[in-house]
Amino acid sequence: MIKILYCTDYLSAGGVESQTTALVTGLDQSRFEPHVMCFYGECAERSLQFVPDIRAAGIPLNILDLTFDRRSKVRGVTEIIRQTWRLRPQIFHAVNYHGNLLGSLARPFLPPQTRFVGASYTETTPKQLLYQRLSWWLTAAIVVNSPHLVEQLHRDARIPLRKIVHIPNGLYVERFQNNPNPSFREQIAPDAEVVLMMLTRIVPRKASHLLAEALGILKSRQQ
Repeated sequence: MIKILYCTDYLSAGGVESQTTALVTGLDQSRFEPHVMCFYGECAERSLQFVPDIRAAGIPLNILDLTFDRRSKVRGVTEIIRQTWRLRPQIFHAVNYHGNLLGSLARPFLPPQTRFVGASYTETTPKQLLYQRLSWWLTAAIVVNSPHLVEQLHRDARIPLRKIVHIPNGLYVERFQNNPNPSFREQIAPDAEVVLMMLTRIVPRKASHLLAEALGILKSRQQ
């Protein structure tokens, strides 16, 4: 039985959180014993969208409900150390920015037999890249979900390729095989010839402006 402690910043509605929940709840629990620690919740005004899924799978969950001040970050490091020594997992898997940062700070104080695995699933800021450059040697591996992130971590954070593991995102295909609401299109745009939806946050890193530019090009071409 392989025991894994997952440490994530959030369990709100987001891509990283969705993937983490799918991974944790999809493990064969006859071979793996997953535990989850989540830093932020109501006190940080973050939703706990995926908490019911994790609890329904019978996975132990510890929500620290921290805020974003320095005292809370110290508590986060302390809880990582305490929970890891209590559980003695073979793997400590950090997810999200603070999971990786606080996990790296805690790493020298964790059980030596626990392997520390980091993750980088989104675009990183220059500050985050600096932290990764300083702390990568503490990790057994860093998991990424796109070739672009492999290149970025290797080039900008100077992380050796042997430390970076590329695992593409997975999807629950059956979730999208059937339309749960066939009349939805008529509800939102009954007279439209074409309905186009972009399911993402409207922030620069998602490059939503490229969709608008592409539509403008198509319109100019009368396509």
